[in-house]
Amino acid sequence: AYSDRERIQNELFACHRNSNSTSEQLLQLQDKFSALQREYDSLRRKTIPINSDQCINLQSQLRQEQQNRRHLEGMLARANAKESSAQDQIRRLARTNAELKTKVNEMSARLDHAH
Repeated sequence: AYSDRERIQNELFACHRNSNSTSEQLLQLQDKFSALQREYDSLRRKTIPINSDQCINLQSQLRQEQQNRRHLEGMLARANAKESSAQDQIRRLARTNAELKTKVNEMSARLDHAH
């Protein structure tokens, strides 16, 4: 039971690290996405017609960043779900350990009383 708890805690810490890393990546992608969006909007508003290849390229980059963002958001949601599951499992193990300790103490008390 202790090794299970230790393994689950290690998984929980790994989930925390992955969640933090994914959050940082998501923030970076959101910044990049915002910059591309601003650049795209700025180019669209200019009165001078922009090069259609440039526009297509920006639209393609924007779509790619949106795809990356959705992917990272999915990864973050899965990491958060794993973290929550690991925390639930740790609580269950702690409760089981406490119950087992109570039973051992009760049995020890009975044995001491019987002698």
